Amino acid sequence: MKFLPLAFLLLAGCASVADLQMSSVDREDISQKPIEEVSRCLAYQMAEAPITDENGNTMFIMKNGYQAPIATVTLIPFEGGTKIQVRQANGMVQTGGWRKCL
Repeated sequence: MKFLPLAFLLLAGCASVADLQMSSVDREDISQKPIEEVSRCLAYQMAEAPITDENGNTMFIMKNGYQAPIATVTLIPFEGGTKIQVRQANGMVQTGGWRKCL
C-alpha cells in the first residue's frame, strides 16, 4: 500500500498515443525514398510493425522499457518521397534511430 502513490506518480508521466498525435511535431524531415522503403527500414530498426493512423498514414510507436509510448513516427507521402514527423513525449526522449532510414 505504501507504493501506491509512487505508482500513480509513474503513470502520470506516461503519454498515450492519442496525446502524442495531438501534440506538435518535434522533428520533421523529408526523404526522397518511397514510403514503402522507409517503412521497411523503420520496421527493422524498431522491431515493430507499423500501424495506420486515422488519416491513412503509416505510423510507428516507440516505447520505453515499460512498454509505454514515448514517441510516434508518422510517414506521409510527399512529392514522390516521404515526409517523416516525430512527436516525442515530454521532449526529453532521444529518438534518433529513425534518421538512419532517410
